[in-house]
Amino acid sequence: VSQARFILGNYEKLNFAEYDIVFAYLSPAAMSAIWQKASKEMRPGSMLISLEFDIPDAASPHIIQTGKSTPKLFVWRMA
Repeated sequence: VSQARFILGNYEKLNFAEYDIVFAYLSPAAMSAIWQKASKEMRPGSMLISLEFDIPDAASPHIIQTGKSTPKLFVWRMA
């Protein structure tokens, strides 16, 4: 039984410590702010995943691209 939940809303109002994975598809302008929040609140071992946009101040150590014309997934595992 999956315990996955999808939440559409303002990420600033969420406590990221409650989640094992946070998936973001935001504008590039928001990526630094989401990184600051994730690095403060997410537990060690949890993951931040971004579709299409890397974080300027924290380049992703894992980049996944399934095809030549598909957007990249940027993955960070929190320490």
